[in-house]
Amino acid sequence: SLPREELMESAKKRGSSTPTDEPNPKRVKVEGDSNGIKSGSSGAEVKPNGHVSDSTEQKEAMHVEGQKAGATSAKVKNNEKNGTLGGRKNSSGKSSRRRVIESDDDDDDDDDDEDDKPLKQIQPKPKPKASQVKEEEPSDEDSSDDDDEEDAPLRSLVKSDKKAPLDDDDDDSSDDDEPIMNKNSRKRRKTKDDDYEDDDDSDFVKSPSKRKARKKTSSSSSSRRKSPSRKANVEMCGSAVVNSVKNYEVREAVPLNTDGAPNRWWNDLREGQYKKQKKKWSTLEHNAVLFPPPYEPHGVKMLYDGKPVDLTPEQEEVATFFAVMLESEHVKKEKFRANFFMDWQEKLGEDHVIQEFEKCDFTPIAKWAVERKEIAKEERKKKRKELQEEKKRLMEIYGHALVDGFREKVGNFRVEPPGLFRGRGDHPKTGKLKLRVMPEQITLNIGKDVPIPKCPMPGHNWKGVIHNPNVTWLAYWIDNINGDYKYVWLAGSSKFKGISDFLKYEKSRALKGKIEDIRKDYRKKLKYKNSDPKEQRRVRELATAMYLIDKLALRVGNEKNTDEAADTVGCCSLRPEHLEFKGDNVIHFEFLGKDSMVYSQDQTIEIDQVYKNLKDFHRSGTIFIINPSDLNKHLSEYMDGLSAKVFRTYNASVTLQRELEAMDEEIEETSSINEKNAFYNECNRKVAILCNHQRSIPAKHGEQMVKMQKKLEEYEAKLEALEEHIDELGGKKKKKKKAKKKKKEDGDEEPKVWKFTNNLDTAKRQLKKQHKTIADYKARMALKEDNKQVALGTSKINYMDPRITVAWCKRKEMPIEKVFNASLLSKFPWAMEVESTWRY
Repeated sequence: SLPREELMESAKKRGSSTPTDEPNPKRVKVEGDSNGIKSGSSGAEVKPNGHVSDSTEQKEAMHVEGQKAGATSAKVKNNEKNGTLGGRKNSSGKSSRRRVIESDDDDDDDDDDEDDKPLKQIQPKPKPKASQVKEEEPSDEDSSDDDDEEDAPLRSLVKSDKKAPLDDDDDDSSDDDEPIMNKNSRKRRKTKDDDYEDDDDSDFVKSPSKRKARKKTSSSSSSRRKSPSRKANVEMCGSAVVNSVKNYEVREAVPLNTDGAPNRWWNDLREGQYKKQKKKWSTLEHNAVLFPPPYEPHGVKMLYDGKPVDLTPEQEEVATFFAVMLESEHVKKEKFRANFFMDWQEKLGEDHVIQEFEKCDFTPIAKWAVERKEIAKEERKKKRKELQEEKKRLMEIYGHALVDGFREKVGNFRVEPPGLFRGRGDHPKTGKLKLRVMPEQITLNIGKDVPIPKCPMPGHNWKGVIHNPNVTWLAYWIDNINGDYKYVWLAGSSKFKGISDFLKYEKSRALKGKIEDIRKDYRKKLKYKNSDPKEQRRVRELATAMYLIDKLALRVGNEKNTDEAADTVGCCSLRPEHLEFKGDNVIHFEFLGKDSMVYSQDQTIEIDQVYKNLKDFHRSGTIFIINPSDLNKHLSEYMDGLSAKVFRTYNASVTLQRELEAMDEEIEETSSINEKNAFYNECNRKVAILCNHQRSIPAKHGEQMVKMQKKLEEYEAKLEALEEHIDELGGKKKKKKKAKKKKKEDGDEEPKVWKFTNNLDTAKRQLKKQHKTIADYKARMALKEDNKQVALGTSKINYMDPRITVAWCKRKEMPIEKVFNASLLSKFPWAMEVESTWRY
């Protein structure tokens, strides 16, 4: 505890405007809170903006059903006597008490909280009435695991063809589509344009003031950094009071309907209309989340050292997670197996007979799972109608929310089921156990003066409730694997997401008017000279990084602990081993990009000085000494809100516009739909390659190509038969006698027999049509093969201004439904109004 005099002195040293202003403490521990948080040793940290940052080890200690208020209030009184507590009223008029302690953490935010009051206004409160804790508003960065059917509990496989989706919005988005939180730092204040910052831009995430070592952290340092990763959020809005659910009226989860018209907010969309808007909603009501079904034991025994082993339901569930993956590529990874066995042993206990992974045989459970999957498949066919009705019923209840009186679709209302974490690439935590999320981990964000939805799990209740109109998420919990925050958001078709998209593309269009001045400036600074060699290198590094972001569309790249996350790389985190200089200004870049996708390309550097600088940096042993904060600050000097993401959006949109116009004359209004679609996809593909939007080759790609090849051979056989038929009709060839049917042998396929018209003119038209069908089908096959590792959807969703596509489709009389799927059509309603003459 610090005496008042030291607090006052601390405020003066930090440049406070008045000596009575409350200092912005580095860390605050919560004591004297009636919600049951352990005093002193709870591990709950209150950041400078007033949010609680609870460490991983103490997550369970923060649940609402903690210690009794009487025991806690006694500590409050004891601490008040020692002068260590100060009371401060929060927005609801109730007091929360905090004890200030010192910290060496230099990475905290320095934003002044709206609720902060001078010390003289802080009055002690005798006893808090309700459980109210200042809690950090988390980031929305989703974990990087690949979710697929195997994530679902086995019981859920009976009810649906695939696992419960995280997003009912049929959107084929990647991690790029997940909203992001943008952190404020002392060096860069939040700009007015940031209120609706884009979802997946992590470029403004603050990094430490001192560059971290690239090596893995030592055990001593890692022990001090076990709290969950806190990534910044552009929608972070100061303090948020987490209230106990006991204070609220509870209602059953029922469909939320409104008699009002649909929210067509884009009809009055004007530039600058939403830029200063901090408050996102006035009223909000929803039905929270839907949990996966509980585990049902199957009783099938695995073998250990050749003998059957008895397992508890909890142990059996984890063993089943592994058994259903026996044929997957993940199980072949040593790290996956090691992480799984380590977490499973915690469930087994020290005295369990299972001690060595090599002696485990999961085959009996794996066989049961395959059989059960087939049975479930047949059951789904029989109960298809009932299952569809049940899905529709749940969608009506959980799939919609009421926002300011309008009915909005909820994106991902299903809680992730437990399972084994996959991770992308060589993730260090692959194979670890994803625990079942319980209601006590989930905080709801809902409007004031409305009942909260009843917890659907008997005997449980929500962690807490907040009323924060400055954020757009409906609920969140913390993932046990990486400490990431998991959110429930409104769908991509919502007003919030639409406004965010509109402002993102307008910001990239603003860059279009400044790009030449920016390029002229960084080209000049590539040869910057200064008597101070450190300053000279710093400026040259910034200019070189600007070129890489502008021309190669690299992300900024943040330092990370490779014990906690995959070693993915961006511009600032490039290392010498990632660059190979081939001469003639050609550099081969090879590293793991976002989502552990390999970036492996030969790049011709257009500016000689960039090539020279990179070679000099490479010889020094470090490519870039500057960190992401330095680069982001430099970017913001050119334009408010400028980031590497804005450059990527600009370059993607400009590239699409240029490619569409380059071949504009070859595609006429009279061209076939397939020709137009193939042309557009090729332009889209060039954008995806520019942005390195890759994907893993789909597991069934080879099988699909074999089927397509058989179909093509069938088309060609029909063409050959039709040509012969036309020759016969024209008298060029004698009509063949019908061959006697041969007895079909086992394994032989019956030859296909086609019936053709006897009208010569009609037959010739059919021949012409068949030639076109084959040409179109070959084009489809080539496109599918070329794009097997290219993700076309990512650039459509996040980078290419949708108005470019809409305008082009209108000019070429191309149905927009052939380019945008239903999800994208609902995501970009504001773009559908543009004229055919619109240009980016």
